[in-house]
Amino acid sequence: EIIVVNTGSTQDEDPIIREYMAKYDNIVYIKTDERETIYRAWNRGVKAARGKYITNANTDDRHRRDAFEILSHILDERPEITLVYADSLITKTENETFETASPIGIFQWQDFDRRALFARCFIGPQPMWRQEVHDEYGCFDESFESAGDYEFWLRISRTRQFLHVKETLGLYLSSPTGMERGDMQ
Repeated sequence: EIIVVNTGSTQDEDPIIREYMAKYDNIVYIKTDERETIYRAWNRGVKAARGKYITNANTDDRHRRDAFEILSHILDERPEITLVYADSLITKTENETFETASPIGIFQWQDFDRRALFARCFIGPQPMWRQEVHDEYGCFDESFESAGDYEFWLRISRTRQFLHVKETLGLYLSSPTGMERGDMQ
C-alpha cells in the first residue's frame, strides 16, 4: 500500500500520481488545498494506513530496492521490536536514485540505546515501525515544524524496543533548503 499525501503543493504532481494510480491499485491519494505541517501530513497517512507496518518517504527520500522487504522481514521475525532503522547514503544531488547516487558520505547510525537517544536523534530519515504503536501513543505532534519524529521516537522508546539494521538501505538528500536546515532563525 502506498499512501500519497499532497498538502497544498503547487508543483502539479496530480498528473504523475494519477498515471501511477491507473497502473497500480494499491495507491491511495489524499490531497488538501491548504499547506500543512509535515507531521499533519504524516498523520493523515498513518490514519489512512491499513498495513501492519509504516514507513515514510518524503519527496527527497530514496530507498534501496529491497529496503522495505528487509525491514519488514525483521519486524516479522522479531515481534519484540517496534521500530527498525538502517544506515543511509548522503547525497547533495536532487532526484538521484539509490542505485545511481554519487554519495558524499554515509550516516552509519549507532545501535539503539534509549539514553543516547536523549542526546541526539540517530534513528535516521527512513525507519519502519509497527502501525499498532499509534494505538498506544497517538500520532506525531502536529505543532512541530521539525523534529516531530524525534519527539515521537522518544515517546515510544519508553516501552518499545528499536533495532539498528547494519545495512545501507536509504539515500538522504543533504540540502541547505531542506526542512531541517532551511529556516534556522
